[in-house]
Amino acid sequence: MKNKKAAPHSRFNTARKISIFWTLFIGIGAVGGAVTMLVDPSGGLMGMDAMLPYFNKLPFADVSAETFGGGKTAALFDDPAWAGLAEACLGCGTCTFVCPTCQCYDIRDFDTG
Repeated sequence: MKNKKAAPHSRFNTARKISIFWTLFIGIGAVGGAVTMLVDPSGGLMGMDAMLPYFNKLPFADVSAETFGGGKTAALFDDPAWAGLAEACLGCGTCTFVCPTCQCYDIRDFDTG
């Protein structure tokens, strides 16, 4: 009988296993969170009520979903709160990378000469 050498351990296989685990971990968490929010929209089962005081301190915490749609969104662009945010803006574009799924931003390369 011939002795076969064991195949060297591949970093690809390890990365693949980690990727599969992480995808399942995030996917199961997302499905679990969605089901829990369907069962209890108030967020009490997930302990969201304990975080409510922190959420209320966030900028624009008083903006509700009823504010959007039906031509109402244009009025939000004229809100004086944007002036304060615009003054602090450095124009670095980091916000577009922090919120990549937001539809407010578009990341493109432009030929500026």
